[in-house]
Order: sequence, then C-alpha cells, then structure tokens
Amino acid sequence: SGGGKEEEDAPGAAMSMAMGAAADAVVELDDEGLSLSYIIHRLKGLYFTATKASVLEALLQLSINPNLGQPTQLRMTINRPRAAKAREDPASDPDGVRSIFGQLFTSLRAGGYRDFARAGKDWQAWAVDFAGEGSIDVGGPYRESLTMACADLMSNATPLFLHCPNFHTNTGLNREKFVINPAATSPLAMAMYECVGALMGLALRTKFTLPLDLPSTVWKQVLGDEMTERDLEDVDKLCVQALQGLRMLPAEEIVEAHQTFTTQLTGGNEVELVDGGAERQVTPDDVETFCRLVVEARLGEGARQARAIRKGFNTVVPLGMLSLFSWREVELLVCGDPNIDVERLRAHATYRGGLSKSSPTVKNLFRALESFTSEERQLFLRFVWGRNRLPSSDADWTQAFVINPLAPAGGERSETKMDDMLPAAHTCFFQFDLPAYSTYDILRSKVLYACYHCQAIDTDFTANETSGAAFL
Repeated sequence: SGGGKEEEDAPGAAMSMAMGAAADAVVELDDEGLSLSYIIHRLKGLYFTATKASVLEALLQLSINPNLGQPTQLRMTINRPRAAKAREDPASDPDGVRSIFGQLFTSLRAGGYRDFARAGKDWQAWAVDFAGEGSIDVGGPYRESLTMACADLMSNATPLFLHCPNFHTNTGLNREKFVINPAATSPLAMAMYECVGALMGLALRTKFTLPLDLPSTVWKQVLGDEMTERDLEDVDKLCVQALQGLRMLPAEEIVEAHQTFTTQLTGGNEVELVDGGAERQVTPDDVETFCRLVVEARLGEGARQARAIRKGFNTVVPLGMLSLFSWREVELLVCGDPNIDVERLRAHATYRGGLSKSSPTVKNLFRALESFTSEERQLFLRFVWGRNRLPSSDADWTQAFVINPLAPAGGERSETKMDDMLPAAHTCFFQFDLPAYSTYDILRSKVLYACYHCQAIDTDFTANETSGAAFL
C-alpha cells in the first residue's frame, strides 16, 4: 500500500533532509574548498540519533544476503571452574586462554566471524554448555557467557586491557575505564583483539549489548576519529596537568627542570619521543613541540591493537555504516547504558499467577530495585536475564520482564515458609519467580542475597556424575 511505501522510505527521507539542512548551514565552509562529504562527517553530531539509528537498521538489514540462508549456530562448552582457578592465579594463564573470554575466543576463532554478518536482532550466535552445571541454552547461558567474557576483558583475567592511569592516581574522570594494553602485541593477542571487534559488531546487529567500559581514546581509534588533548586528559589527568604546568613555567625553570624528550606509557615503559630523546633536554623554545609529541605518543598507544579490533568489527558491520555516528553513540549502540533505569524495567514487566503491578509483593520488588546501587541493579539484571545492561532502546527490547509468584514445594503457603525461600530466575525467558515475602525488608535481603550468591545455572537439569569431571 502507499502508506507502507512511505514508512519504508521514511528513514532515507529523514536522513536526506538532515543532510540537506546541514549542507545549507555550512555553505561558507564549502566555498573554502571543503568537500560536502567532509562537512557532513564533521557535523554528524547535529543529526538526530533516532534518524541515524533508523537508517543504520535499514542498512544492516540490506547487508544480509537472503540467498545465504540462516547463519550457523555454534555449540561450545565453557568450563567456569577452570576459569575461576586461572583468575585466582593470573600468572598461570598469562595469555588469558583459560578465562571465559579465552575459551569463547578459542571456540569462535576456528570458524571465523563471517556468519556474524548475517545475524539479525536477538539472534543467538552460539549455544553454551557450562561444564559440570545443569544448563539448557535457549538464551540465558548464551547471554551469561558474553557477560562473563566482557568481565574478563575488563580485569586482569586477560592481558588485553588495563585500568586507565586515572584509576591508579585516583584523579580525574573515567576511573572505571580500561584502555588498550600497548604491550599486548603477540599474534595471539592480536587475534583476541580481532575477536573483541567481531563481538562488538555482533552486539550491534543482535542488540545484545556488551558491558565494556572503554574511554573515548579506544572508540575513536577503532572508528578512525580525530583525538585531542582532552581525550588524553580523560584517561590521564596528571599527564595533561604536567604538560599545562610546563607550558606556564618561566624559561629559567624549564631549563632547571632537566626534562628530556621522553614520556612514560600506560604500561610504565619509558619511550623516546625523538631519536636520542633520552639525551636531549627540553628548552624554552622546545616546549610546545615536546608537549605535542607527548600527546601524540600517548594517544597513539594501542594503535596496532585498535586496528585489530577495527578489522574484527568491520568483518561483521562495515564501519562505513557508522560514519555519521559519534563515538558516544556507537558506544551506546554496542555497550548500552550502564545505568539501569528501574522505570524502564517496570514499563516492560508482565505479571503471571494472579500478580499485578499493584500487588504488594510487586510494589516491594520495585521499591527494593530503586534502593539498590548501580552495581546491585546490574547484578539483579544478570541474575534474571544473564546480562547486566538494558537494551539501548525500547525497540531493541525483545523479551518482557516476567514476574511470577513462587510457592513452597507441596503448596504450603505459610509466611514462615515463604520467608525462608529464595527467589528463582529463568534467564532464558527473563522470568523472575518471587515468593510472597511478609515484609519489604525480607524481600530486599533475599533478592540481594540471590543476586550476589546464586550465579551457577543448575535448575535446567541435574548435572550427572560424568559432567563432574569437567571441574578438573
């Protein structure tokens, strides 16, 4: 019908209007010899994110060749006890191959990532057997494996990323962020970085976001965006403060500082900024050159690794599709928002077994969630859904949050019996089974206990004796 055609063309028409308006606004720049494509790219922050997202979704769908059929779903086994042992003794696994991410990488690497390029929204790229645990994967273990793999990347379980300098000096912004480890240059590390990029592309296609804490320096390197001294300050405030202080010193104090043309990288290694830099002292005439070289060296850290991430990302999602997105927008598309909005969770909730939004137990649940810290909310979401970030937008929300009453075995429903129980979750179906606790305080404490202590997946079936060997 005509209405359907208009809806089909709407994203393209909206983008055309946005581009046209931007081009009209910068006609003076164009007169100076700058190309229209350059102008559009530089003004990408002015276009509505929703418009760009609609265009991107259309491009992603068009990029899937229907003649190739459905992508192949892999099946893999992940041994969580083995990963836990390696985490306790990082020196025993310096390459991170026994971590959850390492095991995931080993399984994925053999088949490559090209099938990811045919993934659609909510597609499950692999099915997981957690060794020695009872699990039937129809979504929950898959999400859990990705969430745990990202946790490994943002820790010393793998050598790929390091806490940013602001974390170590306890200054500035982004202390929770991780930067690329410039010392991770082995062929295995490069292949792992490529896998990280492929998972980013998969997240963008499937809308299952990855809980990665990466600063602008990483995203801009991957996307090929220009970086400035501000990006360096966002991860190493003391370095930028030192440069600013050097610029303000009187000439005689610059000489007395005996600063050489060297700088210290994130990993602690000192490098020369020019040939023979360790022997060359900075003079008053050299200050700006020295500062520029320091910024370039520091922002250039991890460039090789970022190219590997970019390669993997581009295999799954052609990065040209993201040319109109800012790095912050790409981060949100890939990683979601770490701040869990309880109202969004409430809006997507459905109720079973006689429960409703006005039931006292349900009211107490959302009251408890509102009282939780950001970390506790993430733990709750992981407990009930196998992920710790909500979808980026309501359109990407593919499952309702199901709240179901939980009664004691045998049907005994006394308050004492109820208050002794813990809630249960079915991560595959985003279902939370909640006893009718007698008080708010009991509900809050039981839910928190489950979030912190009930990580194993053991309700799908009883792990048999044979699977116990997987713990060795």
